[in-house]
Parts: sequence; structure tokens; C-alpha cells
Amino acid sequence: MFPLPQGYGKWYNEIMSKENFEPTANTDEIKKDNLEKAKKLAEFCSENGNPIKIVDYGESFGLEKVDLEQPDLTKLSLEIFKKFLSGPIFTDTFSKDHNERRKWEKEIENLIDEDIKKYYISKRLNVNQYSNIISLLPLLLEDLKDSEMKNKLTNIKNEIFQETGDLINRENGHLIYATLEDDKKIEVIKNLSKIVQKLISVLENKS
Repeated sequence: MFPLPQGYGKWYNEIMSKENFEPTANTDEIKKDNLEKAKKLAEFCSENGNPIKIVDYGESFGLEKVDLEQPDLTKLSLEIFKKFLSGPIFTDTFSKDHNERRKWEKEIENLIDEDIKKYYISKRLNVNQYSNIISLLPLLLEDLKDSEMKNKLTNIKNEIFQETGDLINRENGHLIYATLEDDKKIEVIKNLSKIVQKLISVLENKS
């Protein structure tokens, strides 16, 4: 088991939950499934006072099951990066009013279908999704033994931090990313998604 810095325990337990790493269907089935989930989510939100605008339904990946007892960090990271890109990008009526969004989520948590709820939670604009990707990279680089792969990933990490890394800093008690307008968040996450694609290619030895 690889060591985690102090304070990462809660995040690690959440990201490693078994439901996140069960094998899924082939990519064509996933793509169709995402479209159906997006339609159902949009209908549910509209009917419950929070209409959403879906910008991206999420990529289609066949996620592999990870051994949660003795995980390989490289393989785990690959699946986390794919899981990130599998999530949708959408905006809602709350914009930066996170307290009202949490209140709404609490009100509907027993009304929404469980599969649609998981799809909703996986949204890429979520501040936790952004910070998880940024936080995972240093751990992965520290663990890697392959020097060529490490050099490639270091360059990509530097690209990420140059593009968006400062947004994980805090300002007035909040992550700077969380204070951005929706249009800017979409721009940031679209750029981050392209870079995460590069990470996946390196980990799969495709580049």
C-alpha cells in the first residue's frame, strides 16, 4: 500500500469506494448509457426546480476493476483519470451559491434514482473533481519507478499547474476555482480534460 500524506484519508476512502471501480460495459453501451442518464437527469432537475444545461455527456470508457486491498497506484490513477472524464459537464441555476445547491441536493436525495444520482455526482465542474486530479498527480509521480514515464508525466503535471494549478489555492477561505463564473469553470475543465487525456495516453503507453 502506498503512503498518503496527512489529511488525504477521507479523500482516499471516497475515491476508492468499490462502486467506483466495478467493471463496466463496452464503450458503445457506456456512450448510450450516458446519453440516457443525461436525458433523465435533465428531466429530473427541470421537474424539481433546478434546470441544468449539459455541455458534455462524458467520455466512454470501459473501467477496469481495481484491487482495493493492494492497489497499484499507476493502475488506480489511470482509472481515476478515466472516471473523471466519464463525468458530465453541466451548469445549474445556483452558479456560485454552493449553500443553496447543497440545500437542494439534500431535498432531492431520496427522490432521485440512484444511478442518476451517481451520474450527477460525477460532474466534472465539481470542485472536488478538480482538486482530486490536481492532488493525485504528485502522489503518482512520487510512486513511479519508470523514469521515462515519470519524465513525461512531470511535463504534463507542469502543464496542468501552469494552466490551472493556482486555482487550487485559497482566497478568503475558498478555493479560487470555486469562486469562478460558470463559463470560466467550463473553460478550465475542458482544458484540464484535454490534459488528462494525455495522462491516460502515457499511462497506457500510447505516447
